[in-house]
Amino acid sequence: MIETKRLIVKPLITDNDHQVAQVLADPELLDAAHISFTSLPASSFEIKMFLQAVQVFGIYQKEDPTKLLGLITADQTNPTLLTNECEIGYLERRSVWGQGVMTEALRGFLDGTPLAIVATTDEDNERSQHVLKNSGFRLTGREGKRLIWRRPACTRS
Repeated sequence: MIETKRLIVKPLITDNDHQVAQVLADPELLDAAHISFTSLPASSFEIKMFLQAVQVFGIYQKEDPTKLLGLITADQTNPTLLTNECEIGYLERRSVWGQGVMTEALRGFLDGTPLAIVATTDEDNERSQHVLKNSGFRLTGREGKRLIWRRPACTRS
């Protein structure tokens, strides 16, 4: 579990309270995150498979640690990644947009990681690009309309 000034970020294994399904029920967010399900809302089986396919972390506010604000995913299975790289993704409820929640969560999540982190955004997703810039990422490339961002590994000793 990771704690920041306002947030708690912790691994999610199940969706017992169906909050992951609620966050993943927004078609615009899913489209921006390039997540797809056979139907919306996603079935409990699809949510379970999503939670098993990659590492998923829930973002909660310390003041109300029962309400899921957003998700961070971490995946090292992409064959284009180098040995010391991890790809992250994220999405948050619209109700917390513009409050710095994702930037704070990402900074806490990535603090001290020994891995270089890769993320991608659509070229027109300025909100997500802003989050990455404020979290220490730099634009390193482009694949069509997708921008590739990297954050170097932490070198603290």
